[in-house]
Amino acid sequence: MAGPVTGCRACGGRLSVTMADLGMQPPSNAFLASMSAAEGEKRYPLRAKVCEQCKLVQVDYDVAPEELFGNYVYFSSYSDDWLAHARQYCDMARRRFHLDPRSLVVELASNDGYLLKNFVAMGIPVLGIDPSDTVAAAAEKIGVPTLVEFFGARLAGKLVREGRRADLIVGNNVLAHVPQLNDFVAGIAVLLKPEGTASIEFPHLLKLIEQVEFDTIYHEHYSYISLLAIEQVFGRHGLRIHDVEELPTHGGSLRIFAAHAARADLEDSAALRALRAQEAAAGLDVLPRASKPAGARCSISSRGPSAKASGWPPTARRPRAIRCSISAARRARISRWSRTAIRTSSRSSCRVPTSRWSRRRS
Repeated sequence: MAGPVTGCRACGGRLSVTMADLGMQPPSNAFLASMSAAEGEKRYPLRAKVCEQCKLVQVDYDVAPEELFGNYVYFSSYSDDWLAHARQYCDMARRRFHLDPRSLVVELASNDGYLLKNFVAMGIPVLGIDPSDTVAAAAEKIGVPTLVEFFGARLAGKLVREGRRADLIVGNNVLAHVPQLNDFVAGIAVLLKPEGTASIEFPHLLKLIEQVEFDTIYHEHYSYISLLAIEQVFGRHGLRIHDVEELPTHGGSLRIFAAHAARADLEDSAALRALRAQEAAAGLDVLPRASKPAGARCSISSRGPSAKASGWPPTARRPRAIRCSISAARRARISRWSRTAIRTSSRSSCRVPTSRWSRRRS
């Protein structure tokens, strides 16, 4: 489905609070051949809203996935750092989950086989699932079997009927790209073996706020995820998150480990309990009273912006300078719930209010 989103994609709650409004924007990664081609390019609203009930942050206008991912030009193997990240993960996963030739590893949004090829080299059976035929073809060439499909409960049920259930389901940087979040997580629950594990990585909402990473808000990211919000989604489908790792990738990410809620052998890790407390301390579990926050002004010159904060909490670091390259939007606004605002004007100045939502802890 494409078009306006009238209720939370996770719980159906109201989306009455705006965290960020970046105006009308074209979809990213189009790589137009000429400036003239840009004149007729489609533009869509780009706003990040907050669910009043479950606190999931999400865009309130969905661009059709087929338009965004049908001819996907991003190949994961282009990044040496990302390949190293994948190798380290596979080595860890083989040891931690005791994977062997009798196991099955399924990766959702497997791209060009950048990760699964490591399991293939270990002699562990794999299956990739990706909606883009371009990256799937590249994966097949290196021996990674890949289905060209959007993943959800229907496809998961089909695989189970074929006798394929996963010991490990991997989803790296895919969850934010999923418009039908409940269907996706329901599919994980169907496909996962009773003693299996789902390992999911995604950019962390708290880091987006602390680092003012407004440039990570774009149409391909339907959701901006906190541990608080995603625990509710997984719980709704009979899955329980029992461990988490904080990662430096993509401006600050989380890697969660989930299993069927019926498993009695798994306890919440100390890292999971600590992160819950960290998000609660940052106020991610509440919507603040409407008020006009104190702020800092940024002036943009040929040397870049400079910032001087006022009212910044004494326990937090001063904000870094923010490079405001959003002229196409003309106005960008991150306000109220995140309490971190960026406004551009015809004089190329922006206001960056500061509060507990934009803190970078020391």
